[in-house]
Amino acid sequence: NSSQSLPFWLIVGLFRALIATPHISGISNVGLLMKHDSINILIAGEAGQGLVTLSQILIKGLVRTGYYIVVTQSYQSRIRGGHNFYTIRVSAGEIIAPKEPVDLLVALDEKSINLHLNELSLHGVVVVDEGISGTEHAQIIKAPFAKLAGDKFSNSVALGVVSGLLGLDEGKLLETLRYFFDKHGSDATEHNVSSFSSGYGWITQQNTNFPKLPSPILSEERLTLNGNESIALGAIVAGIRFFAFYPMSPATSIATTLAEHAKDMEFVLEQIYRDNACGTCEGHGIRARTGGRRNIRNQYGRGGLICWGALHGSDFGRRFCPNDRDRESRRHD
Repeated sequence: NSSQSLPFWLIVGLFRALIATPHISGISNVGLLMKHDSINILIAGEAGQGLVTLSQILIKGLVRTGYYIVVTQSYQSRIRGGHNFYTIRVSAGEIIAPKEPVDLLVALDEKSINLHLNELSLHGVVVVDEGISGTEHAQIIKAPFAKLAGDKFSNSVALGVVSGLLGLDEGKLLETLRYFFDKHGSDATEHNVSSFSSGYGWITQQNTNFPKLPSPILSEERLTLNGNESIALGAIVAGIRFFAFYPMSPATSIATTLAEHAKDMEFVLEQIYRDNACGTCEGHGIRARTGGRRNIRNQYGRGGLICWGALHGSDFGRRFCPNDRDRESRRHD
């Protein structure tokens, strides 16, 4: 009887209430953390603090250990001092999407706490350097990052603290860390290894009730790829011979990945240095296509509109393709 059925909106509301985990200051329930067998980690700080290095080593270490991950990266600022963050969802079982509530917030500066504290789940924990002020929270771990290794290697200390907190194998993470830093020389490698071990050892001596990750199921070796790296490798497999680009986040890593393989795979990259970069890239691409060279071009924001205009003869097209014959060839391309 439809008159006796619950309204659809009420069913949806009840479901959302059951799965929602809003942050309520002063309440702790860490037992809920592993309900879905995944932990959502947010690592945040200023550009220039080693945030990317810390996150990439942790990501590779998790995958090498056998865990599934879903990673999202912010591109708010590449300028030193600007705010950036990585979100890493990790699980022993397969996951295919990120989630919003943060279980573990690793804040490398005070601003990160202020910006992301309201994203914590009911059982969320904050890890922060003990020297950062304004860090009063029900579940907080104040770690001596700077004291254990100094400011230069504090991100490696933070990596050790997070790894120990999650219960990750120290040997696997050290192996990943050495692989990452070996290209920078033995001194840099040993300093970072020592800093990591200091952080790992410190957290294991603390009385924390943060639940550990369950043992991973996977054992076979896997690659860690982001979306741009996948695009670049796909282009190589497809037989790319020419790539014209203008460097701009978030598309720059397509070019840097292709640059690493250009010599071995025998294709050409050209970086554009003009303000009307889109029209220039598009023109070079069409000339390469005319010459029988398979190519791709990356665009961003307004640049996509310019290219579309160039292809379809709009005002943008007239500005960057004043020659009607050239504009006509773009339509055919």
